Parts: sequence; C-alpha cells; structure tokens
Amino acid sequence: MSSTTGSRAIQPTRATHADGASYESGELKSIADLAGASAEESVVVTVTTWPSREARDRGTAAVTRDPRVLETLDEDPLFDGGRVIGDSFEIAMSVQQEE
Repeated sequence: MSSTTGSRAIQPTRATHADGASYESGELKSIADLAGASAEESVVVTVTTWPSREARDRGTAAVTRDPRVLETLDEDPLFDGGRVIGDSFEIAMSVQQEE
C-alpha cells in the first residue's frame, strides 16, 4: 500500500482490515447498525496508521491522482460509498499482544 510521488514514497506505517462482527444484533450498537447493514450484508473496517498528519494528507492526495485508481471510477462500485464512515483519531492507547 504505497504510492510514489516523484522519487518519494508515501506509505502508512500500518493498515489493518477486518471483516465480520463480534456481537449479535441488539447486544450492543455495532458498526453494522450505524451503517444500516442488513443481515445479508458484510461490514468491512479498515484502520490505517500514518507516521504523521502531513504524510496522511500527501498519501491521500497521491491516491486521488493515481491513474490506477482513476481508471476504476467508471466501474460498478463494490460497495455503497454512501454508507462509508470515516474519521481521524489521535491514539489514546495502543496495546500489542506479543506472539
């Protein structure tokens, strides 16, 4: 997951992708509930960690100009982009389990 602008690579430090759900409907308010997903639909969560806000801004700008991305804009979408939830967060706590 990297993009090249000039001779400089723009790359997040980590990207995590998760499918599925941990809770049954009604147990807790889930991301699926917030997105309005039906029982037949899947929810995908992706968390991308950038080394800085500036790197994030450069990386996002590079992706929106990447010809490989631009050529997909006329294709049928794989998901309903109208239900995408996005935001930026400051890390309050991070725990990594040793393997």
